[in-house]
Amino acid sequence: YIKGRHLYGLNFAKDAIRKSKFAILVEGYLDLIALHINGIKNVVAGLGTALTVDQAALIAKFTRRVVINYDGDEAGIKAAMRAITELNARDIDIKVLTLPNGQDPDEFIRVNGVSAYNKARGQALPFLTFALETAMRKRSMANPRDRSDAIEEILPIIASVQNPIQKRQSFDDAMAYFGIDDAALKRELWQTVKSANNLNADSIAGQARRAARPKITVAEQYLLELLIHDAELRERILPVIEPSDYEHLASARIFDALFKLEEMGAEPE
Repeated sequence: YIKGRHLYGLNFAKDAIRKSKFAILVEGYLDLIALHINGIKNVVAGLGTALTVDQAALIAKFTRRVVINYDGDEAGIKAAMRAITELNARDIDIKVLTLPNGQDPDEFIRVNGVSAYNKARGQALPFLTFALETAMRKRSMANPRDRSDAIEEILPIIASVQNPIQKRQSFDDAMAYFGIDDAALKRELWQTVKSANNLNADSIAGQARRAARPKITVAEQYLLELLIHDAELRERILPVIEPSDYEHLASARIFDALFKLEEMGAEPE
């Protein structure tokens, strides 16, 4: 008996899954039992392990639609991200339900009832929306390092999508979310995720760093031109600028250089 090859409750749920045409995937035994005794029968659970290839294949035998409803804590969210990749590999339509206040299904349904649970389940997020929001949670889009880490986290998930049309749409949606519009870079990133067999961690990391680099804005360029060519303006403006004002800008190195020249009493050339 190997846990990773089985799903808890499948023997009781398979008919309901076929009838409803989707399955609810939960983490724990108590979550499944709580839903089951409240009349929600199309639910299965892992057996104390992260979702495995074999378990994803088992689900695919009964349905092509899954709602992942893991615990709302950090561990549950991380496990949901892993499950998305495994289910994507089986070309399964995935939504993710994260209950409020980090509650698990057992807690939520005991407090709020089955109607509230069904309503929440109906508002489950498409997997890409969940993945993007999870990748950026506690990160700042303005911080290049944060954006780079998030992009690096998202690319393998997109690569795991099997349907070529859905993969391309997911890729385009992710590029729009991260504000990546450089055509050459987008082509390079697309070639990376187009075939999951070509994924390389170092390559993805490097591409993510390039994709996360901020672009210099017209306002930055105009201000820098004024500062470089107007000594009086530099004397008035530089003393009131803090590193936090420009450290995440594309022009951060130029601002640093201006400050160093000012300290040295030198003029920019």
